[in-house]
Amino acid sequence: MSFFASSSSSGTVRRQRRHPRFLTLATGRIVDRDDAIDCAVVNVSVGGACLLVADAAAVPGVFELVVDPGRIRVRCVAVWRDRHHLGVAFVPVDPGASPPPPEAWLALVPTAVR
Repeated sequence: MSFFASSSSSGTVRRQRRHPRFLTLATGRIVDRDDAIDCAVVNVSVGGACLLVADAAAVPGVFELVVDPGRIRVRCVAVWRDRHHLGVAFVPVDPGASPPPPEAWLALVPTAVR
């Protein structure tokens, strides 16, 4: 997914994002009940992530994402998908719960990218 979208009438227009995105080199597992699918975490933000999977159609709409061997575990809902990519939003498991803090995700971002 490109950070910029072109428009014939106004040149290049920046896409609106709620939170900055950071590229990662992390792998994870999409967990739904007793099923698990391997994935790569392409980028993350405070509110969500982009995942790379073998078949996005095989991923359920709501699942848990486990990253960095259990250090990060977050509930996700799929908000968009194409053949091999899945965009997810983080959602709390409990009403009072919050997603992992930005520092946990920042640990997954290569130092050269920060």
